[in-house]
Amino acid sequence: MRLLQTIYDQVITEKIETAPEKCQKLNLCKSIMKGNVMGSYKYAFMLAWAFICLALAVAKPGDLDLSFGTGGKVITEFGTESLGADSMAIQDGKILVAGAIETKIYLVRYHSNGTIDQTFATNGIDTIEVSNYTFCQIAIQSDQKILVAYNDDTSSRLQFGLARRLMNGGADPEFGTLGSMTVDFGVTAFFNALAVSGDRIFLGGISVSDRVIIACVKSNGYLDSSFGNGGKVSSNFGPQSSLHAMTVLPDGAILAAGTCLPAPYVHDFLLARYNSAGQLDTSFGNGGIVITDFEQDNQSFVNALMLLANGGILAAGNGTKTALAQYDSAGNLDNSFGVGGKAYSIAAWPSLALEEGGKFILGGFEYSPSDNYIFTIACHCANGGLDSGFGTNGIVQTRFFGASEQCNDVAVLPNGKILAIGRAYNPSTGRNVWAMAQYEGESVAVDDCTIQIGTLDPTHQYVIDLEFASAQSQVHVEVQWLYLENSRLRLDRIMPAPPRGEEESVETSRGAKVIDAIYKNVPAGRLYLMLSHQSGTLATARDVTITISQYTTLPKRIRVMPWFGKPADVSSGPFTHKVILPVSPTNFLSEYPTGAKITEEIIEMTGRWEWQVQDSSTSVLEYAGLLDVTLP
Repeated sequence: MRLLQTIYDQVITEKIETAPEKCQKLNLCKSIMKGNVMGSYKYAFMLAWAFICLALAVAKPGDLDLSFGTGGKVITEFGTESLGADSMAIQDGKILVAGAIETKIYLVRYHSNGTIDQTFATNGIDTIEVSNYTFCQIAIQSDQKILVAYNDDTSSRLQFGLARRLMNGGADPEFGTLGSMTVDFGVTAFFNALAVSGDRIFLGGISVSDRVIIACVKSNGYLDSSFGNGGKVSSNFGPQSSLHAMTVLPDGAILAAGTCLPAPYVHDFLLARYNSAGQLDTSFGNGGIVITDFEQDNQSFVNALMLLANGGILAAGNGTKTALAQYDSAGNLDNSFGVGGKAYSIAAWPSLALEEGGKFILGGFEYSPSDNYIFTIACHCANGGLDSGFGTNGIVQTRFFGASEQCNDVAVLPNGKILAIGRAYNPSTGRNVWAMAQYEGESVAVDDCTIQIGTLDPTHQYVIDLEFASAQSQVHVEVQWLYLENSRLRLDRIMPAPPRGEEESVETSRGAKVIDAIYKNVPAGRLYLMLSHQSGTLATARDVTITISQYTTLPKRIRVMPWFGKPADVSSGPFTHKVILPVSPTNFLSEYPTGAKITEEIIEMTGRWEWQVQDSSTSVLEYAGLLDVTLP
């Protein structure tokens, strides 16, 4: 009996309080414990329901995330319009979705919980007038401005269209002509793929003459004349060649994928790699191209493309069943994947997203004789096989209205959850609506953020200003330093104040060289800390290192700045400051005192981002001045 009481007190009650929407049936346990279920069966009921309730309370990979929308799903309707969601991107922790019908593209921004962000454009919705829309894709630049690529035929023929919107909606007047531009290849062209790298924007597709076509646009909205022929490339890879997916490699090379027809009535996977100038890279495959034949399928073409952490390439495409192929960086099939580098999946017209540990998510639909399409996602292991721990044998099907429904894009969020968007047909109105669903994914162990700020003497203080897009159950901040006798630091939480009755866990002692602080229930927004010497400290603290960890989502901004003080002449240079982050920042700013002789460099960008500055003068930099980091 005491064991059951402990299970109830420590586990079930906690689940009810922290996730009541997931634990409605747990309340039956409360009735049992209060004696509402009487008789000799009371303890048997208690034991059975305790374990049933524990199972109900623990979400598994592939389960709908009940904190998103209604029961894990969001439906957006546009009056009498009938349309689906084509593409999505994550913008500063929020969800941006695009879709269109006929002559109008809709952009809608949502909060992470699935509600529409009313601060975006007009009541959360931005629109772009186009002509004869067929398809659109979106991407977010490092400055958070929005790129929207589409087909347009405002001239005499269909051509590529590209618009840039401001971070919060509306045309960007600094881009092209009044916020948009077109690319005319001289023939009818169909846009299929968008990729962004630094200040270069790539648009890809197919011309009516069966040629793979790519355009490179500069960040000002005009063609980049250093790419191809006046900013455009046109390649002939044989009959019915096409481009459906594209990505940019770390060295600036462009990887395009689609299909070609090497033999009558036989479509195969096509990959082509171009260098940054738009020329085929002959070190890749055979003269810059790779053709992959799926013997069991004569109608195979790449629909989605993804780069792997080891430099490899994963391609997914359509056919009579979904085909997958994995390659090394040179274009050779990877024999560790599937059978001879090839595998198959269940979801047709796939989109791709990469999970932690090499797993990947495929989004699309399955055919059903009774209701046409079923909104489907699948999780595959790194070797190509379905992940049996995800959903039902690696597959999850989601119903919105029970009619024709499909996933058009999928993403794995920084917290490991999986977001899928597409369309669903509403039989009661006879119209398609935007359909979104969010699922539990693999738990993500987010790496630490470390900042080494050098020397802190008794006249200095530091502000450590963290900003989170979502609430955190806890944030761990550890401060370490080398010190002379009697150097002691303290760390104070300035903002926000903790809830009444909640004690912060901060461990330190006289003469210690570590502060270990746990801040609990940190709301979304700023966590503002002050680092300073304790009263009566006589000696400076050297090599101060601040480590931020145990957060569930990356801080979206980290600022470390001095409160007051100035550099002192200490003849022990040179000196180094470092910033080590789990991801590359989208923006990084450092400022130093006038007269410092410094050299800045990025040490590592693969797997983590590590930056350092070295002072080559004779004096130690007493403080970095300012470090301001914006993370994805």
